Amino acid sequence: MNEIDYATLMISVLAIGLSVYSLIESRRNNRITHRPAIVGHEAQGPNEYSYRIINKGNGPAFFKSVEWFLDKKPLGEKTFSEVVKDVVRAYGLPPSQIVTTPGQKSIMGTGEAIVLGAIAIQPEHVSLIQEIQKKGFGVRIVYESAFGEEFVFVSDDALKNI
Repeated sequence: MNEIDYATLMISVLAIGLSVYSLIESRRNNRITHRPAIVGHEAQGPNEYSYRIINKGNGPAFFKSVEWFLDKKPLGEKTFSEVVKDVVRAYGLPPSQIVTTPGQKSIMGTGEAIVLGAIAIQPEHVSLIQEIQKKGFGVRIVYESAFGEEFVFVSDDALKNI
């Protein structure tokens, strides 16, 4: 083998190494730029209260589990909808709410918003909205990116370690 053969071999090895490095960096960049990011948003009007989640990231969120809480305790056998109705009735109000329960294996697209709960109160009962809010409803959603990275959304930081 002469010097030209060695130089050709070295250039080939360097080209392969550079291609592998480029592939690794491209995959890392795709993982970072296509991450979902679920955020919560509370809205309170004169006679209503609502809570929704929005995927503000750049990739879909694949839900692995959805857990509901009341006063930082899991709901157990009751559904979120049943608990909301019970709380509203406990205050002597006619039930008027919207409850959306994302499925355990749901997919939330980029920019998608889901209203988890909305309660409308008649004007004469508006002061009760704050009381109902104090009941401590909460949700914890474990979700993955398209690349399998796991994330956790909690409506209350106290739910992270429960």
